[in-house]
Amino acid sequence: LSFGAVDHPKTRQLVHGVVAGIGGYGNCFGVPTVGGELRFDPAYNGNCLVNAFAAGLADADKIFYSAASGVGMPVVYLGAKTGRDGVGGATMASAEFDDTIDEKRPTVQVGDPFTEKSLMEACLELMQTGAVISIQDMGAAGLTCSAVEMGDKGNLGVRLDLEKVPTRELKMTAYEMMLSESQERMLMVLQPEKEGEARAVF
Repeated sequence: LSFGAVDHPKTRQLVHGVVAGIGGYGNCFGVPTVGGELRFDPAYNGNCLVNAFAAGLADADKIFYSAASGVGMPVVYLGAKTGRDGVGGATMASAEFDDTIDEKRPTVQVGDPFTEKSLMEACLELMQTGAVISIQDMGAAGLTCSAVEMGDKGNLGVRLDLEKVPTRELKMTAYEMMLSESQERMLMVLQPEKEGEARAVF
């Protein structure tokens, strides 16, 4: 965690928010915070740098990948509804920061660790049934990135019906649906004969 000078007017607020965010989400989600590094430098005044990751162990033969496979397989949206939060977030991450930085900030994603915990457990349960062909989280650039990555890795195209995307805000455009970075969402390719089992789990 890298923050600005200790006496900078924004530093205290940023430290409090970042620590509360990492600890609060992780505790609710069930991921313990076991270590960290903290530094203060004027180079980060008003614009902190936060790098966080989780490490774990998994059986090599039980790992699911994101490469789509098979023609005509159902592509299913799972998790929370799509909102306008985070639209443009990935592009802003590479933007030049100047005096207009506050105008460039996208709407901040609103995380819900309890929904994430439920989504994770439901995905793990469904994986036990043999229904899952591939799975990808909707992170930066949301539905656009997850669909393109799955198709590209499998050397396939992906067709999406945006009329079926669950939204939590009215009159969302296709652009907003495709680039929303709402949290707690996954994209999954299923075995067609297993769709019923997926519905039962979710």
